[in-house]
Parts: sequence; structure tokens; C-alpha cells
Amino acid sequence: MKNFFKNNKYFALYLVGTLAYVSSQFRYGNGRAAITVLLFAIVLFFYLYWINRR
Repeated sequence: MKNFFKNNKYFALYLVGTLAYVSSQFRYGNGRAAITVLLFAIVLFFYLYWINRR
């Protein structure tokens, strides 16, 4: 897991931006878009982790 963030340098920045966007969308009442983006971020994390382990 330590090498995951070394190989994907900007993923942490992407994750922070995604969480800021999701919290903003929940605040404005757009839950469907927030959940969609959150699921996309989770799937992207698992995909990059799977690619990194291969």
C-alpha cells in the first residue's frame, strides 16, 4: 500500500478534490451526483490498486 501512493502521486490530491466536490453537492441537495462521483472515486481506487499489484 505504501508503493501505491508513490506510483500514483496525484491520486491523493484527486481524492481530496473529489471529497470537497461531494460535500458541496450534498450541501446543495444534489445527492445523486455526489453518490455517483463518490462511487466513481472508489472504483478508480480499486482499479488503480489492482493494476499496481499486477
